[in-house]
Amino acid sequence: CHSKEHGEHVYQVVNAGCAPKDLKHFEEQLGKFGGDVKMEVLWDSRGLYALQGPKAVAIVEKLAGKDLSKVSFGESLWLNLLGAECLVSRCGYTGEDGVEIFVPEEAAVKLWNALKNMPEVKLAALGARDALRLEAGLCLYGHDIDDTITPIEAGLTWVIGKSRRDPKAKNPFIGAEPILAQIADKSLVKKLRVGLMQP
Repeated sequence: CHSKEHGEHVYQVVNAGCAPKDLKHFEEQLGKFGGDVKMEVLWDSRGLYALQGPKAVAIVEKLAGKDLSKVSFGESLWLNLLGAECLVSRCGYTGEDGVEIFVPEEAAVKLWNALKNMPEVKLAALGARDALRLEAGLCLYGHDIDDTITPIEAGLTWVIGKSRRDPKAKNPFIGAEPILAQIADKSLVKKLRVGLMQP
């Protein structure tokens, strides 16, 4: 699950296997914001294409006619791709550079046809993504991790920002107490996910 902030909007992408649980949690949290806040689920009106690899950004630059060299990994922006306003996020789950393109459904087929006809684009399914993410040490919820495993036990301390690891932080994240305790006292970590390499 990752989110992108755009002005007064937050665009949240959830793991498909977790969507019901995540949406329920978001609904429960909306009332705590004390303002005019609403949630709109867009998955029936958007397509998602993930381009991964060293040529991914160049492909989007070609389609958009824009230089994206200043867009860092984890950042996103709105781009016009073949006449459609698309949210493009520089991210991925393969250990390679990449982008995810969120395209309005009415433009999804046109963009798909343009992408698949580019000689530098090679189609791949989730099996290929899975092999790459495993090699990169990236976890898949429901396979490698679940809600019984903390980020510390999963070897994912690096995904918690340094300022959020501070036990004196003013805005602790949900579930911070056991996680921060494990960071402070390694003896509380009773299991640890590791990767094995064959020589």
